[in-house]
Amino acid sequence: MNNKFTYMSLVLLGLSVLVSACYKDKENPVINITSPIIHDHYSTRDTIHFTGTVTDNEALKSIEVYMFTEDDPTRFYDKRIDVSGTSYTINEMYIVTTTDTDLEYHFQVTAIDEAGNSADSDPENHVHINL
Repeated sequence: MNNKFTYMSLVLLGLSVLVSACYKDKENPVINITSPIIHDHYSTRDTIHFTGTVTDNEALKSIEVYMFTEDDPTRFYDKRIDVSGTSYTINEMYIVTTTDTDLEYHFQVTAIDEAGNSADSDPENHVHINL
């Protein structure tokens, strides 16, 4: 009787390990940007605040906040943040230093979870720099 109980326990343990090993997180993180507002206007020496939240059903790994101009995809602001947990509050800022006139700055947030799933914020997010 004791051997039968041990055998059944081992079988159930093996099945639970097999079932949990087959589960893979397939959900992308969710990004909600609250600031800056699309089409906001800024001038030299203004501060652009990046705020929002990133959530994931399992566990976040990293978040990247970056900016580039419409004419040049080279990132002039790029910050990678290693995170943990299922949510993160974005609270970053950038001080406008350009003296170029009438620029359109695009800002983007990319989030990656522990399973490797990723999400990008709306690619249409942009603000205007008017001097």
